[in-house]
Amino acid sequence: MHTLAKLFNSEARVKLLRLFLQNPDIVFLPKEVARRSRVSIPSVNRELRLLSGIGMIGKHYGMTFDTSSKAVVPKKISGWGLEKDFAYTTALQGLLVPREPFSDKEVLSCFRNAGRLSLLVVSGVFINEPHSRADILLVGDRLKRGAVERGVKNIEALLGRELSYAILDTKEFEYRYGVYDKFVRDILDYSHRKIVNKLKF
Repeated sequence: MHTLAKLFNSEARVKLLRLFLQNPDIVFLPKEVARRSRVSIPSVNRELRLLSGIGMIGKHYGMTFDTSSKAVVPKKISGWGLEKDFAYTTALQGLLVPREPFSDKEVLSCFRNAGRLSLLVVSGVFINEPHSRADILLVGDRLKRGAVERGVKNIEALLGRELSYAILDTKEFEYRYGVYDKFVRDILDYSHRKIVNKLKF
């Protein structure tokens, strides 16, 4: 019970828990944990010490990609990763990784400043469909890419995993839909949920 008592009194901690639970085979440097969870480095370092102290995560060697040079090359790192034998992993996954993580209202609120949306479709992680081509499809006019990216990153930080998404203007979407574009059809012809649908198709 002492271990469990340390787990649930911090929003930052919940974000880190989800990050490691959703990515059990990935080794993270602290700066990558901070970027992915949108938590400050001091808070990340504090939470990493706590999670390490209860045996949930530990130091591991793994591969990452060095993007500082012109060529993207893999490099070996020593960072933090989930401990495979942590006693509460399965229970925490059931508690912190919901099957349908966001309501329509919550998703829409993340893109309220993104511009005039004609269509907002969610699939993939939002409907527990791991083989979808994209998790989010946004269609509209004068969409603000920066605002869209911020909305996606906010959702990623809460989910603990990266999302795939696409942005199309309305005319491009209508053309691609009309010519049976494979990417668009792979999203719309399979399981998905429309949160905004001003195109009425």
